[in-house]
Amino acid sequence: MWLVIKGLYVLSYSQQIFTAMSKKSVTELLNSNVVLTTSEAARVLNISIPTITRWKRDEKIPFIQINGSIRYKSEDLKAMLNL
Repeated sequence: MWLVIKGLYVLSYSQQIFTAMSKKSVTELLNSNVVLTTSEAARVLNISIPTITRWKRDEKIPFIQINGSIRYKSEDLKAMLNL
């Protein structure tokens, strides 16, 4: 189930877990117009969760907040990776 918020596709919580555990490649995640959880974004960037949390705190990585939950746009992560 996809939820659409301001033109972004947001996975429901159970689907986010499935996505994180699925065999989707990083490229597939980056090529889709979705927002990712902190753990998914860390996986895409190949960094630890404490590192991405520190980057967020230090404003080194763009993020959005949806109903109190921190999310990262796949297009922002793609730009960080220069893809």
